[in-house]
Amino acid sequence: MLNRDVVQTQTLVAPLFAYVRNSSSIYLVTHPRDMFTFHIFWPSIAVEFVTACFHLMYLGMILEPKVDTFVRTHVVGRTSSRNALRWIEYSITASMMSAFGLVLMGETDFYLFLKQLSDGVALQFVGYVIELLDCDDARDRRLFDILWWVIGSNLNLVNVGILLYQIFASELGSNAHVFYENVVPFALWFNTFGIVAQLTFRRWRQFADPNFSEKYYIVLSLSTKVAVFWLGFGSYRQILESDDSIPRTGVDWSAVRYSAITIPACFLLGYVAHDTWEWRRTTHSALENASKSHDDDDDMSRE
Repeated sequence: MLNRDVVQTQTLVAPLFAYVRNSSSIYLVTHPRDMFTFHIFWPSIAVEFVTACFHLMYLGMILEPKVDTFVRTHVVGRTSSRNALRWIEYSITASMMSAFGLVLMGETDFYLFLKQLSDGVALQFVGYVIELLDCDDARDRRLFDILWWVIGSNLNLVNVGILLYQIFASELGSNAHVFYENVVPFALWFNTFGIVAQLTFRRWRQFADPNFSEKYYIVLSLSTKVAVFWLGFGSYRQILESDDSIPRTGVDWSAVRYSAITIPACFLLGYVAHDTWEWRRTTHSALENASKSHDDDDDMSRE
């Protein structure tokens, strides 16, 4: 509904060229071709709807075993993952956010756009392959190091580097602070998924349980999409309304942006703190029971 009054578009361009004949100074001349044009907010809105559809599917897998069996058999195959379908979700949503986000920063090269999309898909399926590995196997640990530090890191850091250079090297004028403030939240949210993937592979504490890992993937998926959507949407609404490029809604978009930065983050940190407390309480209780059992055995031996 908020998007109804927005007519601003962005066009992706293929930098085609033509050879120049019989010229002593010019070799090539550019003939750029417009590939397609989109309204600037629709990709972000589409990501929210894609996320919603996938989460409804996850709910169906939980409530109906036949749906779970169908997905595991015909879509993702049988793996040790509680829900390998999530990597398909992320390959769509994260890739769209990354590629269209770069376009909204003024990088309209159609070829780079396609590269961003394909790199995003490849990066997510690095996560899928990692879930197939066994940390107790030396060969799998070596494969993990290659996937994580060579393939995954290159796919991620190159795209991040391009985006950061586009932000900090561009002339953003009075809107510079909006983009600078977005850098850290975006970086933290996108990298939290990698932390969960690493802890799951290493079976660290509760992450040895696939269901526990899946809980965090779901929590991160929901909180990240909410945070990133309102942060990005609010940023461009703030810029366009402050420039009178679109009608003002009366919404304090700075408050929306700061809420998107803080509220989902506080929710996630609170959730982590709760699980940490539960782990320590359970571990302490188990140690006490083990110690009591050992003392009882000693008493019986003396008797």
